[in-house]
Amino acid sequence: MKIKSTKIACFLTLLLFTGSLISQETAFKTILDNSQGSFDILSYEEMNIDTEPTELFGISEEFRESYTIEDQNPEEVAAVFARTLLALGAGFGFGSDDTLWCLHAAYYLRAAMFAKSALYVSLGVLYNGLSNNFFNQSLIELQLRALMFRPITRYNQVNFLYGIMAAYGFGADKFDSGGKTNFNRLTLALVVGFQIILSTQLSLMMQTNLLAHVRNTFKPENGPDTTSNDTWGLVNKNNIFGISLVWALTRTRN
Repeated sequence: MKIKSTKIACFLTLLLFTGSLISQETAFKTILDNSQGSFDILSYEEMNIDTEPTELFGISEEFRESYTIEDQNPEEVAAVFARTLLALGAGFGFGSDDTLWCLHAAYYLRAAMFAKSALYVSLGVLYNGLSNNFFNQSLIELQLRALMFRPITRYNQVNFLYGIMAAYGFGADKFDSGGKTNFNRLTLALVVGFQIILSTQLSLMMQTNLLAHVRNTFKPENGPDTTSNDTWGLVNKNNIFGISLVWALTRTRN
């Protein structure tokens, strides 16, 4: 009988607790429905961020302004191109059995501005070396380039370069077995590359020949002159991959 009374007491307690929860839920729903749209709950920071000094929240005006990024108008020229550039660098390349390297310097002059790009012309000099199992080659070359610089990132940190190069050089092949052959070289190439802006004065430039036609005229110590024509169409295969550190000598905004 005692056990039965205990079960009845527990059942009544559970029933009262359930009814209380249902009643509270109904009351809360009624209040929410009646007050819908009548008030908004805002945090103190949301209510006072525009009226109170931002220093109260640990944010200074200088900090907010320094991290304010304004979207650029795509219809306007946003890039800043230097009027003149000076580039100094080195390069390397590989052929089937050859190892190539070079030292180079170039002076760039901005020739024209367009809506989203700039045309540069450059005059440069290159000292090139080549070695394999049979001979060593040295070459001094004068280069003329016409390159388009086009930004490819939103805030113009990176420019894509493309254009043409014409070059004339002279050098010599020195054979391991003895003897030497002098030669002249004419080169016409399609050039591609990138310019990475490091600061307002410095940038890093990388270039290589995408397609190059080379005409060599050999003048051996004994025998008649001979001519060869070669076309290279593979990146870094008998083509130098050059890296330059570039200084902006003068800057101007369009």
